[in-house]
Amino acid sequence: MKYALPARASRALAAGVAALILSALPQGPLGPVVSQAESRPQAPLSAQISAVYQIALNGFDVGSFHYVSETSGGAYKLTSDVELSLLMGAFHWKGVSKTSGQTSNAAVKPASFGFEYSSSLKSGSVRMGFAKGSVESVSIDPPAPPIPDVVPLTPEHLVNVLDPLSAILAMTQDTGGKPCDRKLAVFDGKQRFDLQLMYRRQDAIEGSTETASVCRVKYIPIAGYRRSEETANLARSTGIEISFRQVPGAKVFVPQKIVLPTLAGPAEITVQRVDLKLAGSGQIALVND
Repeated sequence: MKYALPARASRALAAGVAALILSALPQGPLGPVVSQAESRPQAPLSAQISAVYQIALNGFDVGSFHYVSETSGGAYKLTSDVELSLLMGAFHWKGVSKTSGQTSNAAVKPASFGFEYSSSLKSGSVRMGFAKGSVESVSIDPPAPPIPDVVPLTPEHLVNVLDPLSAILAMTQDTGGKPCDRKLAVFDGKQRFDLQLMYRRQDAIEGSTETASVCRVKYIPIAGYRRSEETANLARSTGIEISFRQVPGAKVFVPQKIVLPTLAGPAEITVQRVDLKLAGSGQIALVND
């Protein structure tokens, strides 16, 4: 079923959910948010992860999210695919992201990032290059027009940052058994922001004796954002949550559900299936919601 709501609200939801996904909240197994300086030594992990999520608004299915991660010998390649359909299918949005880089001592170092999107209204792309943990080049098509109320970006804002997909990989690593109490510095090609995770509670996992750690997620705009009420509301929100399930022996956390309050009602991204393979171990984890 598709949930009908005004076109402006549907576009805002598409942008909001996509931004949330691309900001590392729901893009697959997540884990600790650590800065490069705080990283602890850890042997490179060779693994393949494929995760499928359902996106819902007020309980109605509005889209899906697919995330694939491949890491081997300290190198990684990540892809994600998001699709949203609203207004009985009249509004459609699709986004595909790809990134690659290196991991060393639990630090994630992106090399390149690409994001392409298309919708009923427009299409475009964002591409970034990295060097030594900082953004070296940015290409946006079509070019963004000047907007007076945007907080300016400076070169300092682009130092020691992660692209959205690399941020996900940084969060997948279980370096201490606690998925919350972390912070990520993210740049998506236009906006520089932090994501602060804080422990909130433990929730029972249906059909299992395990529990999921529920983290509150605080969005902290830094630069490149509009001084709008929408941005202010998101920054003030205390209702953004993500719950993590630990996969024993795999050193990863799988996000079970992400909740995002919106003007059109609560948006939820819920795990449908996760396949995890480690080198030499075959398939060791299969998570179905």
